[in-house]
Amino acid sequence: MPTLYRNLAYWPPMLELAVREVQPLLAQGAFNPAIQRFHQGIERMAAELVLRHDVVVDPDLTSPHLKVVFERFSYVIPEMLVVGYFLRDVLDQA
Repeated sequence: MPTLYRNLAYWPPMLELAVREVQPLLAQGAFNPAIQRFHQGIERMAAELVLRHDVVVDPDLTSPHLKVVFERFSYVIPEMLVVGYFLRDVLDQA
């Protein structure tokens, strides 16, 4: 599981639930369609904000190293949000 899930380690029952319920679904790609929709929505929203506010991107933000970080987290964060909604639904049903 992604290391960001370690934040759940403070609540062992929640971490156990995530491992039991989420890990198999992540491995199967079950969340991928929702993650992709979320990711595409973020890209669209960011592009609209840049155009609307005439934002100039700082050249330092276009460095190869920062580009790798942004690309990595731009997928991980949507995954965490989709999984978070899933866990909330599982907990609501319990």
